[in-house]
Amino acid sequence: MESAKKQEGKMDMQAMREVYKKLGAPGAVHKRLAGMVGSWTTKSAYWMEPGKPPEESTGTCEQKMFLGGRFLQQEYKSESMGETFTGINIIGYK
Repeated sequence: MESAKKQEGKMDMQAMREVYKKLGAPGAVHKRLAGMVGSWTTKSAYWMEPGKPPEESTGTCEQKMFLGGRFLQQEYKSESMGETFTGINIIGYK
């Protein structure tokens, strides 16, 4: 009788795992992020002073999905003001 009382209101561990698995699975938004995967050429314009023409640069961006298709990682490289600029961006959806 005491054992039955302890189990009341508790979720079965296997059922809990299934709920978490379903909630954590990539969905439609993750598929949209995956559409950005690939190698890209970029073009940027920077306005340093009002009324003056922008500084322009080109670069590259490598994009890939990771952690089972849950996140998109972007690795960016270009030149800005005579210096190499690199950056990493991670996009996810929960």
